[in-house]
Amino acid sequence: MRRCILLSLSLWAVASGCVLTEDYNPPPEAKLRSPETGTFFVGDSLVLEFSKPINPDTLVVQVWPGELDLENELIADAPLLANCTTASSPCGTATFTLSEDRMEATLTLDPAGLGQADVPYALEVTDALRGEDGVKRGVPAWFNFQFKPARPDVSNNGTNNGTGEPIEFEDGVYIVVGTIMDPLPATLNLVTDMQVLSDGRLAFSGAEGDEIEGAAKNTANPEELTIDAGPEGFAILGYGTIVLSDSGERFLESEPLLVELKLGPIIVALTDLRLTGKVFLNEATGHDKIEGTISFASVVVTINDNPTEYEAGSTTFVADWVAPELVPEGTPMVCGEVCGVVTGVCNPPADFPAEEFCLPEEEMMDEGVME
Repeated sequence: MRRCILLSLSLWAVASGCVLTEDYNPPPEAKLRSPETGTFFVGDSLVLEFSKPINPDTLVVQVWPGELDLENELIADAPLLANCTTASSPCGTATFTLSEDRMEATLTLDPAGLGQADVPYALEVTDALRGEDGVKRGVPAWFNFQFKPARPDVSNNGTNNGTGEPIEFEDGVYIVVGTIMDPLPATLNLVTDMQVLSDGRLAFSGAEGDEIEGAAKNTANPEELTIDAGPEGFAILGYGTIVLSDSGERFLESEPLLVELKLGPIIVALTDLRLTGKVFLNEATGHDKIEGTISFASVVVTINDNPTEYEAGSTTFVADWVAPELVPEGTPMVCGEVCGVVTGVCNPPADFPAEEFCLPEEEMMDEGVME
């Protein structure tokens, strides 16, 4: 199946200088409400919000497998949940309801089925959607989502998450790959050094990786990526934690940060960007792997010094560990050149990295931050 990525009407208007007349009656727009933490957890409902009251007979949703090919198009030929409406609900084990004001719809998926953790999905609102005034949208709306296991409560766990055992994590460089669809399609290839202390504290420093000629935009092959050292390059630096669930699963969560991307004359700022995900051993490679969600509180698109703010969003990501000999030259390092070769945007937090991340091994043992 091929999916067309469309710029939103408002972004097109800003980019082209088009002025919409007062007589223009826009079609209903749909958006997926972002959860407060930026992450959907197992058991959460998916809430669609509409820009105007909709005709309930035209509201049809489908859920697709979220895997993408090298051209960022859905691989699947058929949805997992097809043509679900509020009138036909329940749709199998899924329920779908519409609010009385017809401005909000709620889709709840069975945690034992489509609501299970760590599986990427795509939610489609089909092109049949019309407002109650009859104006038709005419194109589908797409939203990536993925549920994560219920976040463990570690508020009272203390050091080492209350287990007395060190948090295991394979330090080193990971290539984080995610694709943002709205309001402007962009693929993130973040070549990122991650260092974790035994108590789960995380420091990371990474940079945009540009694919070499002929490589896919969403490549995770380190031999097909170079660090962008030009004015459009950017770095991400920050902190986070890795915690353990009661079953021993590892869960990564970064602190919020600001990421700026330059796409030619367009500047895209992702505010309060967070990475959350599950860390697990990839049996195929024998190394750690991370799968999760990139979420952000807002997107600010600036064209010709005119900023336009868009609402929260999220997308799935995967991150694979990279052998040291394959790390692209100029990659930022937590305990080295924190910006690497990046000359564009690189704004480390004050006193980054914290001293304990880069102590000599003997001192780390003495300080109890290394087992």
